[in-house]
Formats: sequence, C-alpha cells, structure tokens
Amino acid sequence: MTSSRRAPQYPETEAITLLSFTVRRQVPVEIQRKLPGWGMEALHKPEVHKRPLEIGITTPPRDWEIARAEAFLKRERELWTKYINLANVKRITRSSVADRLTAD
Repeated sequence: MTSSRRAPQYPETEAITLLSFTVRRQVPVEIQRKLPGWGMEALHKPEVHKRPLEIGITTPPRDWEIARAEAFLKRERELWTKYINLANVKRITRSSVADRLTAD
C-alpha cells in the first residue's frame, strides 16, 4: 500500500508503505469492530507513535476503521493488479521458488 504524500524523512522517495492491521474473516464481528480502535489507540500514544514516524512509517489516521481499510485495500489491489498485468509480471508461488532452489 502506498500513500499519496511523501514521507518528510525521505522527500525523494515516491512510494511509502503504510502500516495496516488485518484479521481473518473468522474473527467474530464484535472483535473485528473493536480491534482497529484498540490498535489506533495504542499506535497514537505519544510514546508509541513517535517511533514509526522516526523510521518513516506513515501511520493510519486515528479514525481508521475496517470499512475504510477494506475500500483502500480494494483500490490498491485493483491499481497494482493493473500495473502488474501491464508489466507482464509472473506470479511466483512457493512451489516455483522451491523448484528453482532445488534445480541444478
């Protein structure tokens, strides 16, 4: 995932990775709804929040929620899938990597 803003620590770098919290769909909905709030609360504590910023990580806004995260991820997947297909990038699977490692 990328941000539209450049990190102040790396002004010449165009794409910056964002931090995101995700869980499996099997996690109960009540917990899914609470986790982002807990995560954002912890992440935005001054003693925690300063470290990601020091190393150039763009943290999600405090009000980040599941619906916004899902919409963002969907847009990013669609965008990057288009570019990957245009570049004709081949998918690498675990078995193809293992095959290459064991080939003479």
